Amino acid sequence: MGEVKTESTPLVLAGTILKRDEERRMVFGWAYMAKRADGSAVVDHSGDRVDNVASLEFSAYEYVLKSREGDVMHTRKTTSVLVESMVFTPEKCEALGLSKDALPVGWWVGFKILD
Repeated sequence: MGEVKTESTPLVLAGTILKRDEERRMVFGWAYMAKRADGSAVVDHSGDRVDNVASLEFSAYEYVLKSREGDVMHTRKTTSVLVESMVFTPEKCEALGLSKDALPVGWWVGFKILD
């Protein structure tokens, strides 16, 4: 999980690796999950939750536009680069031909590991 910040503060991400491609040195998982597929809210490790999916989308898009780099425990030493990003919403699931509740509402990412 991670913290969704406003446009004036940095975005902090930490997540569980759900897929890994060791040969290509890539990892994938949810950067942030706002709601489970059943619609129940997710409370992150900091006790926060995102009720406004537009805020999550804004943060994801800002990260993609301005950074795309990952590091270890905020050391600012780049160890990975974003290669995949999508914020899933019920509307986007339907546009993909899935049911509205096929996936959690959240931000899926993939990173190429450099270090």
